[in-house]
This record gives sequence, structure tokens and C-alpha cells, in this order.
Amino acid sequence: MSQHLQEVLPDLLDSLGVMLEARSEKGLYFIKSGDMMFVEALPGLPPGGALVTFDRTLANRRDDVEFLHFEHRLVRNTLDLILDEGVGKATAARWKGAPKTTVCFQFLFVLEIEGPEYLSLSRYLPAQTQVVTGDLAAQVVEGWELPGGIAVEERALERLGPDVVETLLVRTQDLRPRLRAQAEELLESKTSSLKAQAAAKAESFFAREAARLQHLRENQETAEVVEQALQELESQHTEVLECLKKADWRFDAVRMILCQE
Repeated sequence: MSQHLQEVLPDLLDSLGVMLEARSEKGLYFIKSGDMMFVEALPGLPPGGALVTFDRTLANRRDDVEFLHFEHRLVRNTLDLILDEGVGKATAARWKGAPKTTVCFQFLFVLEIEGPEYLSLSRYLPAQTQVVTGDLAAQVVEGWELPGGIAVEERALERLGPDVVETLLVRTQDLRPRLRAQAEELLESKTSSLKAQAAAKAESFFAREAARLQHLRENQETAEVVEQALQELESQHTEVLECLKKADWRFDAVRMILCQE
């Protein structure tokens, strides 16, 4: 059984919008195009889907089941799409001539705030992204640079073969989640500051709007309408502050770079 491929491939397929559904029989899956694939076609994926397995013994017992391995057409094409064309949410590269030999991971996070459109939440907390880079020494820093202030030379990056990718993923399987957790912890303090700034903007905006409506309420002819508007404004004020409290960073993508001197 290709255990390492079984750990990696489902996430890669998911990043392309391809579904891998487990069947009742242990080790058996059904692979098919998702409702929203991120590529027009994936060579090796039948239009109607297919039964697949990572277990060679199971595949040998059944003629209707395909054995997924690193040389399988579907697997190779999936890796090529992600590594060569930047499709999906994971990519890998080699940097020859780097100042030091290491492996680094660059995690991309997106600050998300959810709520009804009428609240115009982006007015207080605009959409933004943040990259955190970590290395084999388990150090993480904000930005695209490696820990130690080493800038990655984008033009020097080249394709990293799937065999090397597999080896690195296996060797860093314990490190990756630790680095990601450290990255999320690093951003947590930044989140508090951004939320505070956004809340201050919201307070200022609603205070101005309330003052404007209070002034209009002096007119007896519009007092009832203005009173209703003030109540709606206060309701929106409360909604906005609640949404801002729930804003958080969402892990969106990762890039692995093999740095070689």
C-alpha cells in the first residue's frame, strides 16, 4: 500500500476540486469530478469517475479497480498541474544557490470576516493576506523572507520533481503541522490589534451617524421616522461589532522550497 501517497493525494485532489469518496469496502474509493473543478480537465480522470485504491492487493483482486501509485497517469498529472502551473493551494520549488541549505514552508493566510453584505464590513476591516515562513529549525517569521532575513530569489526557483516532493513531505510530516501552529500563534497577536482598529473605526462611524440622526430628530415631522432609523442603526452597530470579534485568519495555501547552496 502506498501509505504516503494516500496521505498526500486527497488534499491535492481537493485543491483541484476533484472528489475522492470512501466506499464501504475498506481501502476502496470512488474518484470523480467535483461540482466546481479548478481545471477544465484532468487527464487520467474518466468523465464518469472510477473506483480506485491505494492497496495493490485489493486492485489485483478486482478488475474494475485502478491502483493509484506515483507513476499512475492521474497522479502524475495532478502533481504536474500543481507543481508546474501553480494550480491548487500547494506548490513546491527548488532554490539552487541559496545562502544556506534548508527546507522552508511559506504559509499564506487570509483574514476573513463573515456577515451580511448590508453591514459593509470591509469598510472597517478590509480583506488582507499574510505570509508566514518557517524552516527546519522550527523558526517562523512574518513575510516571504526566510528566518534570518534571507530574501527568496523568485527568479531562481525551479520545478521540484514529485519524487523529491514525496521524500520531503515524508521527512517533514511532523514539522509541518508544528510550523503551521506556530504561524497561527504568531498571527494571533496581530489579529487582536487589527480587530481593535476595526472596532474603533466602527464606533467612530456609528457615532457620527447617530449624531446626524439625533439632529434630524429635532424636526417633529420626521421624529418617528428618525427614531426607527436610530433603532436600526443601533442594531447594525451591534451586528458589526459581533462580526468583528469573530474575524480570524484562514489557512489558504502553502509553498515548500528546497533551498540548496
